[in-house]
Amino acid sequence: MNKLIGILIFIIVVIILAAGSLVSLLPTDEKVVPNKIEDLLPTPQQTPVSKAPVRQIDQAKLVDNLSIYPELGEQPLEVIYVTVRKGNPSDRTDHSWYDINHSSKASYDPKSEDPFPIAEAIVQVGDEVGPLPGKLGFAESRTNATIQVRGNSSSKRPVKSFKIELRNWTTGWDGQYTIALNKHAGDPTRIKNKLSYDLLIGAPDTISLRTRFVHMYVKDETLNPPSEVFEDYGLFTQVEQPNKSFLRTHGLDPNAQFYKATFFEFFTYPKQLKLVDDPDYDKAEFESVLEVKGSQDHRKLIQMLGDLNDPLIPITTSFENYFDADNYFSWMAFNILVGNLDTSSQNFYLYSPQNSQTWYFIPWDFDGAFSRLSKPKFGGNPPLNWEKGIQTYWGSPFHRKVLSEEKYRTLLDEKIEYWKEQLTEENLNKHISVYQPITLPFIQKMPDLLFSDLNEYDFVISMFHEEIMENYRLYKQSLVEPMPFFVGEPQVNQNFIEFIWDSSYDFNHTDLEYHVQLSRTLDFTDILIDEKVLNFTSLKTNLKLPAGTYFLKITVSNPDGKVQTSFDRYTDINNVIWQGVRSFTVEIDPINFPTEAVP
Repeated sequence: MNKLIGILIFIIVVIILAAGSLVSLLPTDEKVVPNKIEDLLPTPQQTPVSKAPVRQIDQAKLVDNLSIYPELGEQPLEVIYVTVRKGNPSDRTDHSWYDINHSSKASYDPKSEDPFPIAEAIVQVGDEVGPLPGKLGFAESRTNATIQVRGNSSSKRPVKSFKIELRNWTTGWDGQYTIALNKHAGDPTRIKNKLSYDLLIGAPDTISLRTRFVHMYVKDETLNPPSEVFEDYGLFTQVEQPNKSFLRTHGLDPNAQFYKATFFEFFTYPKQLKLVDDPDYDKAEFESVLEVKGSQDHRKLIQMLGDLNDPLIPITTSFENYFDADNYFSWMAFNILVGNLDTSSQNFYLYSPQNSQTWYFIPWDFDGAFSRLSKPKFGGNPPLNWEKGIQTYWGSPFHRKVLSEEKYRTLLDEKIEYWKEQLTEENLNKHISVYQPITLPFIQKMPDLLFSDLNEYDFVISMFHEEIMENYRLYKQSLVEPMPFFVGEPQVNQNFIEFIWDSSYDFNHTDLEYHVQLSRTLDFTDILIDEKVLNFTSLKTNLKLPAGTYFLKITVSNPDGKVQTSFDRYTDINNVIWQGVRSFTVEIDPINFPTEAVP
C-alpha cells in the first residue's frame, strides 16, 4: 500500500514539473492575451517597392553643373594687370613681349627646333585703379604665370589673343589655371562668342563654358630700359579652357578620353592616330588631327573610328553604339541656327567618360556666329551656297552617313524646332542689354576702335534675331536641294579629257542632272564645254586643250529645279570667292602629250 502511494506521489510530481516547463515555454500573459488594438489586427506583410531599372553608363545623359555659372546680371567687367618679364632658356620663356606680339601659331611648325615665343609674367586681378587685395596676384613681386599668343588663323592678325598659364602654386583664377583671352577682332560687336555660350547654359544634353569680359593692361619689362607703366590692351573675352580641371568643375570625368578637333573628319588616320606605346607614335602627328586633353589611352578612340569606317557595319549600328543622339543633334542644331559654320571638322571637343563607349560633342569657338547677314555689309565674302543647314556637314563622311538616314533627320528637325523656340528675340535682347554697357565704350576707342559710325553697330545688333530666322529658313531649304559634292582632278591626255565627280544626293531620291562647263576665263564668258549628264558622274570628250589655265564648274539640279554647286571654290587676286569653280593647268600642248593621262 505504501509502495502504491509513493508511485502516485512520484507521478504527480512529474506532472507538476512538466506543466511548469510547458508554461515557461509559452509567451508571457501580455503577449498571449491581447491588450492593444494593434494586437487584434492582422500582421502586415512586406510590400515590394517600385524601382527604376539600373541605367547603364552608356545610356547616361550629358548634364552640366549649373551652380558654377553666375546670374546673367552678375557678370562685371574684370580687369587684369600683366607684367611681362624674360624668363630663362631652360623652360623656353626667354622671349620679349615684342617677340610674342609678332608671332603666329598659324605659321609655327611644332617639330621646329626653334621654341614658340613664351615669356614669364606677373598676373594681378583688380579694377580700373589697380590690383585689389584678396584678388589673384595682389602685391606679388615674383612671376606667377607665363604668357604667349593663342589661336591659329586669328594669330595672324595684328591684334592678338593670348594664353596665360598660371603657376600651380597660385590659387588660380576662380579655379582656372589656363586663361584664354580672345580678342575677337573679326566680331565688330565683341559679344557673339559670349552670347552663344550663355545661350547654351542650362540647355539639355549639352555643356557650356564659363565666359567673362576682361580689360587687360600690360607692362613690358623686357624693354631696355624696362617700362614702368601699364599700356591699355583693350577688351578681351575670357573663355574657360576645356581641360581636366574643366571636366572636374562641370561634374564630368576628369580622367575621360577628351580631344579637341584640330582637323578631324572621323577617318581612321592610321598614320597619325596611334597608341602611345606604338614605336611610331608621334605626339605632334597625333595632334595634327586631335589634340589630347584627357587620357592618353587611345584604344577606345581607335576602336570607334574603326567601326565607323567599316563598310560591313551599318551607320545606324555604329552611331547608336558610340554616340548620344540627343547630344549630337542638339550640338548640330544650335550651330546651324546661330550660323556657326566652321564646325564640320573642327571647333568641337569629343568627350567619353571612363568605362563608357559613348562619345559626346562639346561646342567650341563661336567667333563666326551671327554673321551671315551682317558680314557682307562690311566687305566680307558671303557664305558659300552649301554653307547652310544640313549641307554644312555634308563634306564629312561621318556626318553625311548619319544625315542620310531619315530617322536621324527627324531627330535633328526636333532639335532645330526646340532651339528656334529658345532663341527668341526677347531672349537674345535680354543678354545683349547686359553686354552692351560693358563692350560699347571699348569699340569706340583704341585699341578696339571698330565702329566710327554707331549706326553700323546698331545695324549689326539689330540683325541677331533675323540671323536665327534666316538660318532656320535656309535649314529648311537645305532639305529640298541636292547635296554638294566633290569634283576630281580632270584627266587630260592627247586623245581626250575626262571629268569625274562624286555623286550628289537628294532626300527625295529623284533623278539628278549634272551641268559641266569648262571655260578659258574665270567669268565663264569663253566656254569650251557645256554639257549635261543625267545620273552619271563622269564626262569624257575628245577635246584637245592647248597649254594654259582652265576653269571648271559642275552644278547639279533635281526635277524641282533646285540647284547646288560642288564644294570647290576659287579665290581670285582680289580675294573674291568664285563658288563651285576649280582651276587646273595644262602644261603641254596636245601634239606633245604622252599617251597616259596626266593630272
